[in-house]
Amino acid sequence: MLIIDSHVHICGPPLNQEHFKVKCRDGSVLTLPFKRADVSVSRLLQDMNENKIDKAFVCAVDGVVTNEYLSKVVREHSSRIVGFAWIDNPLDKTKSVDALERAVNELGLRGLKLHPGFQDFSPADKRIFPLIRKAAELKIPIFIHMAPFPLGTFNNHKPEHIDTLKKNVPDATIIVGHMAWQRFMDLLMLVWASGI
Repeated sequence: MLIIDSHVHICGPPLNQEHFKVKCRDGSVLTLPFKRADVSVSRLLQDMNENKIDKAFVCAVDGVVTNEYLSKVVREHSSRIVGFAWIDNPLDKTKSVDALERAVNELGLRGLKLHPGFQDFSPADKRIFPLIRKAAELKIPIFIHMAPFPLGTFNNHKPEHIDTLKKNVPDATIIVGHMAWQRFMDLLMLVWASGI
């Protein structure tokens, strides 16, 4: 049996004790309660070994770890780590698709991470569909963070948005992170209705 942790974060250097700062699409900056040294690559590998985790899907996030740094980590630990790319503006049809193609074809990343709160979009927004179509064409999974964070972004994280997205891009492989938080029962209904 292969055990995979499908939602992991690391940080890029410098590995000091400063907290993460993530820049949101609206220009605001969030300070997260995680210290950089606690999420180093060596710490991740140690935790994976201690907990008998075979592989980890590691997500790039703006302000935390770049696609380029994650690519280097994946090359060094290809048997253990699968990299998921971060796209700065997923609603920009041309730039987002180009950035994803580069992340997959040049950097060797094998998935896409989306965060409707940080990136300020709804998965039902038709402007996201070209990027999702490109991910489907590249045959990579899309991890969508569906817990409503930060505050004020609840409408971006409704489970029914996944249904709309899947209907518009049926070939997409979507991993729903956090099961839509407090509305997980709604998401289970979508899974049942789709026949999965």
